[in-house]
Amino acid sequence: MGILSAILALHSIMMGKIAKTFRGNSKGQTLIEVLIALAILGIVVVAFMTALTTASRAIIVADEHTTAESLARSELEYVKSQNYEVTYDKIDLSGYPNYSIRSADRDGNIVDAITGVPWNPDSGIPSNDDKGIQKITVIIYHHANEVLKLEDYKVDRRVKRHIEPRA
Repeated sequence: MGILSAILALHSIMMGKIAKTFRGNSKGQTLIEVLIALAILGIVVVAFMTALTTASRAIIVADEHTTAESLARSELEYVKSQNYEVTYDKIDLSGYPNYSIRSADRDGNIVDAITGVPWNPDSGIPSNDDKGIQKITVIIYHHANEVLKLEDYKVDRRVKRHIEPRA
């Protein structure tokens, strides 16, 4: 029975050390505790860096979209201030590197000039003859990628039209 009593004594000593560790009376950290703490810290750092990267990308996209919207609205206002023509001048983009302005023609093809497409307001499609209203499409590109497309109408104020009330 000497072996059994030695095993029981060793068991009680080990249980006492484990209990002492859980009570907070241990004198140092074990390797496993340090590794677990480092793993948790690593997970927190990776999550933080991922969130920071996502937020940074979102800010860049929002800034690109805001700039594109400002340029498109400025171009539309500039077109409206010009005489009623088929093609219109563009605003100066020298302060906005890597941005460009294009338009769509009557067939929907992207063209470099800002064009006014004669429009039939009754049918809502391009017209073969100009009735004094044009659809203007402004497309803003950044680094050759389309960012924003705005459409508006330009009316020839010199043309007198009779407008039928809609039923």
